[in-house]
Amino acid sequence: MRFIVYQAGRFWWWVQQGANSNVVLVAVTAWYAWLTFRLLRWNSAQTKEQFRPTFQLTVTRSPVDPSEGHYSIQNVGERSSKILDALVTCYVDGPRHSRLQLDDAQGLIFPPGQTISGIFPMPMRTDEWVICTFRVVGSDHGELAFRTYEYWSNVNKTLVSARRPLRIVLRMWMSPIRMPYFKITHWSSRSRMRKAFVAACAIACLFLVYTFLRS
Repeated sequence: MRFIVYQAGRFWWWVQQGANSNVVLVAVTAWYAWLTFRLLRWNSAQTKEQFRPTFQLTVTRSPVDPSEGHYSIQNVGERSSKILDALVTCYVDGPRHSRLQLDDAQGLIFPPGQTISGIFPMPMRTDEWVICTFRVVGSDHGELAFRTYEYWSNVNKTLVSARRPLRIVLRMWMSPIRMPYFKITHWSSRSRMRKAFVAACAIACLFLVYTFLRS
C-alpha cells in the first residue's frame, strides 16, 4: 500500500510540472474522443441491425411431381425490404444439377408478411447426396443495411450473414457505370450519324490515352 501511495505522489508531482500538464490534457482529450467514436459506432451498428431484412426461406419437393421443387421467401420482419439477389442451386453427388436465378425478384420491394414462391427443376433422387441451396441477399430501401440468407436442404438450416457476396458487391459498384453506358448505346443505335460520333469520341479517347502513356 505504501508503494502505491508513493507512486501516486510521484505521478501527481509529474502532472504539476508545466510541460507535462499539456501532455496529460492531450491524452485525456484523445481518450474522450476515442470513447465518443466508439459510442457513435455502436449506435450506427444498432441502427443498421434494426433495418436489416428478416426473411424465412424454404425449399420442398413437390408431392405431385418428384422432379419439381418449390421455393418460398417470406418477409417475417416489421419493415419492407429489398431483394438484391436470389439463387436456387441443386447438387447431385457434388456436381451441379440445376441452377435458377430469380431475375424477376431482383430489386423487388418486399412488404412485411408477403411471400414469394415458385418452382425449379429438381433431381428425381431422394437420398442424402441430393443437396439444394437457396441464397437470398436483401437490404433496406437505401441499400445501406444488408443481410444474406442461405438455406441448405440436407440439414434444414439457414445460415445468416451481414455480408454481401462478392458478385453482388461488384454488381452494385458497376451499376453507376453501366447505366450511362447503356443510355449511350441506346442513343447511338438509332442512327448512323450517332454511331459515327460515338466511334469518333472513342477513338479520340484512345488516342489521348496513348499520347499520355508515351509521354
